Amino acid sequence: MAEFCTYCAPKMWGEEAIPEIDVVAISEALPQDSYSLVLCEGCGMAAIGKDDADTIFIAMPTGNTSENNKEVKWLTLDEYEKLPNTI
Repeated sequence: MAEFCTYCAPKMWGEEAIPEIDVVAISEALPQDSYSLVLCEGCGMAAIGKDDADTIFIAMPTGNTSENNKEVKWLTLDEYEKLPNTI
């Protein structure tokens, strides 16, 4: 089943949509200096992480991918929220 994040679900199905990937809830549950793998079928988000200062990071694919290798760029949550709407 396809899963969509906090930002993609409302764009696709309206503000009442409940995302399967709740970025803030997942990041709050993470220990410092860790990450959780996710896959948003909308934006391609690959992971959610948190550093030792509780800054939230989002791993976004860079476009350099192959079957066995997926390169990502880690963005802060603020940077991620400012990405252009691609959905």
